[in-house]
Amino acid sequence: MGGSNSKKKDPEEEEDSSDFIDIEQENGSDELEIKSEEANYPPAPSEVHVPVQNGFNMKRAQVPVNTRKTSHAPSVTSRTSRSKQSIKTHRKEAKVNYASAITRAMLNMSHKAETYESLMKDLVDGLETEKEKVYAITLWLSQQDIETGKFQKYKPDTPRGYMHLIQNRRGTFPSFFAQLCRKAGMPCVIVSGYSKSASYDVGEMDDTVLKGNTNAWNVVYADKAWHIVHPFWVCRGLVGHRLGGYVKIEKGGQAMMQKETASEGQLTKCFNKYYIFTDPNEFVHRNIPVDEQAKWQLLRKPLTFDEYKHKPYVRPEFFKQKLKLISDEDCLLIAKNGICNVAFQIPPKELGFVNFTYELDMKIEELVQDIGLGSQTTLREGDESGEAQINDNEGGQNIRVNVNQRNDEDENNNIKANIARYVVMMREGQKQENVSFEIRLPKQGTYKITIFAGREDEWGEDPPLVSSFRILCDNLSADVTPEMAPLDPGIVGWGPGPKSFKSGLLMPSHVRGKIEVNVKEEIIIQFQVVTKRQITVKMVHNTLKSEELKQFYSYEETYSEHSERRELTVKAHVPDKDEYAVRIGTFENTNPGHPDYVCNYLLSSKKAKREGPLVKEYRNKIKNALISNDLEEIDNLLGRAEKFKLSANDEEEEEELEENGHNYVRRQQKKKQDEDVRRLQKRKEFLEMKQMFRHTFMRQNIDACERAIIKAENSQFAQVFKSETSQVIKLMDKLQSHDRWPHDIPEKNRFTLTEVSHMNAPPEKAQDVMKAICLLVFNFKDEYMDWTDTQAALKNKQKILNRMHEMQIDESKLPSKTTLVKVKRLMQSISEDTVRKIDNSLTPFYLWIKSILEKFDDIESRKMGSEKSSSVPPLQLKQ
Repeated sequence: MGGSNSKKKDPEEEEDSSDFIDIEQENGSDELEIKSEEANYPPAPSEVHVPVQNGFNMKRAQVPVNTRKTSHAPSVTSRTSRSKQSIKTHRKEAKVNYASAITRAMLNMSHKAETYESLMKDLVDGLETEKEKVYAITLWLSQQDIETGKFQKYKPDTPRGYMHLIQNRRGTFPSFFAQLCRKAGMPCVIVSGYSKSASYDVGEMDDTVLKGNTNAWNVVYADKAWHIVHPFWVCRGLVGHRLGGYVKIEKGGQAMMQKETASEGQLTKCFNKYYIFTDPNEFVHRNIPVDEQAKWQLLRKPLTFDEYKHKPYVRPEFFKQKLKLISDEDCLLIAKNGICNVAFQIPPKELGFVNFTYELDMKIEELVQDIGLGSQTTLREGDESGEAQINDNEGGQNIRVNVNQRNDEDENNNIKANIARYVVMMREGQKQENVSFEIRLPKQGTYKITIFAGREDEWGEDPPLVSSFRILCDNLSADVTPEMAPLDPGIVGWGPGPKSFKSGLLMPSHVRGKIEVNVKEEIIIQFQVVTKRQITVKMVHNTLKSEELKQFYSYEETYSEHSERRELTVKAHVPDKDEYAVRIGTFENTNPGHPDYVCNYLLSSKKAKREGPLVKEYRNKIKNALISNDLEEIDNLLGRAEKFKLSANDEEEEEELEENGHNYVRRQQKKKQDEDVRRLQKRKEFLEMKQMFRHTFMRQNIDACERAIIKAENSQFAQVFKSETSQVIKLMDKLQSHDRWPHDIPEKNRFTLTEVSHMNAPPEKAQDVMKAICLLVFNFKDEYMDWTDTQAALKNKQKILNRMHEMQIDESKLPSKTTLVKVKRLMQSISEDTVRKIDNSLTPFYLWIKSILEKFDDIESRKMGSEKSSSVPPLQLKQ
């Protein structure tokens, strides 16, 4: 898991960081003793306010050897909130053309590199920005065959000679990179420090061990800002490395007993662009300079080593996928009564597209016998078959079981022979979409949980590693034994996710995977069904058989007149204080006899609270309102929610705690989201969206169509209202064709007006273009309009576009001569190229203004005979 992926890659494509199990530190000394930094370097950020780069636009860097899309995201906040942000720049940065840097590097891959001067001349001379030069140098370096090349005849003070030193571990990538940058005229610092690399055991707290993982990287000054570059991690990665010392006891919901064998792995050439211009907030999770070079963390307030060692262990894919840790921010977690939680927040609207899975391991020295079995388990080293031999000490028998066995017909078969399922992976979609892992540990010891996450359309069901945590469970009471989950949900987990959405089950009534209910209280789960697949539902318990459970649930698929869609309704109740699972499956035409289970819910009665009669009455009214779809009644009930101290959202607060000698942040839930109120709020938004579409079709108005399209595409119901949105787009096309829109004022310019009118402070030239439009269309007398006045005028989109069309075809519709002169003066210093650089979508407006002014000049010329007006010089717009 995580060491390979399901994507098919081009044979010529290099592997990137997500293909590697981990990245090893560099071993080697610098025989030339290159200085870490030279005199008169610009100061570090902590010494004076100097702009620091916060990553770079990865979309611009289309690297032929690595086409996987990446992006940067905000880092996990610091454990003590001391370094929440690096210093950001507010100045306008020069445009960086990474394509030019890539082209230059690829053309010089086979450069002789006999001198630094000849190499730099061909590699970076002529590139417009220093960041392009850094990128070209790093890409070129990554593709050099340093390990196998023949460099013996070259002197050490040449590029090829220094590669010979690296080959023989007498030189390092950071020292070579520093020389290359300095020869290109860019200050470059060699930073020595410590890294959480391949030999790092997550959660390690021993300073001596951690400081044994030495490393080095660079900080380069390019385009008036300092940037972090880790050339060794960019250029080389470790494949197949395993630390050893653990036994895998669960993987993706499947119980197993597999001993992890240590493996050094193999160093491989790669190009991992994540480590070029890495965000300092992200970089410090796995790398920290020695104390003497702490300023090169590029943080306002550098972290201490103690803060660094407690930093959550997160990998580059964590940031690329814009995940955020919302549970305890520490790589070492403490289980309370055998229970520990890890939770992530994912980007809005991504919950249905991102797959999560995990592995749970236990340290070998913690005695793996007696884990949920009461007998000793003989482990096969490196065996992935899932078979384990149970030596029953009391009966003297050897029992051979397959602990990976799954039985979709009756999951509770042979449950006592299976190792308990310890991790409950829960999806918790709401306004902030979360995925949490509840780890249930039945035995004291040291554990490790490894989390994998990735979009299904990119990674399939084999997502990359994003984070790991060590868990200490040393206070388990004899009378407290966490129970196993009722079933193995696999990568589907608990709650709606990619598989249910892909199967056409949309708008789930319950977005949390865990539903807390009172005993014998009916729970209703609903989905809107948009595909014609046969659906099945079943209930599962740890000990009760499927036949016994049929009396506790029912389901039906009907057509709802309110939603105008097919709906799946599942009704269930739990008979006692325990946990039950509800599974929802669909049948594929290719395999009609075996359902594919796409969604699971965990019904739990353990923490459900008894409520008073008024609250019960209120909840009954909510159920009736959800059935009747009475928008007025729903509004009324939502207004009364606060009276019963119920909320549609979670509210949390942070507190700093101390345990086992270290401080860490723990997030405590202040007010928990109420599922009934949340469903009521969601149904209100759904009904309002339906009402909006209904009014849009009735009004037959272009502005109404535009608002409906924008609102629908940016809502949580985008997939649900896909058909209605498509119909509105067709209606809008029809209305626009009736209005005889000219060719050079295309449909998309309506959206441009909308977007521009919502900008708080667009560039000055963009403001001038839109101000000119308003002056011409509305014939304003006051040329000293501010942006607020322009924004107000731009809201009349229909009138603006109609007037633009009229002026193009009818000279009598042109504004006054005074207004046209004002517009000429306003546009005198603006060229078409300037407008394109600011925002290409404004170009049609600029060209329209130009055509109107040229028409005015033509009219003035006709009035004056063959000469143009002397009082009003012809327009000379920049080309």
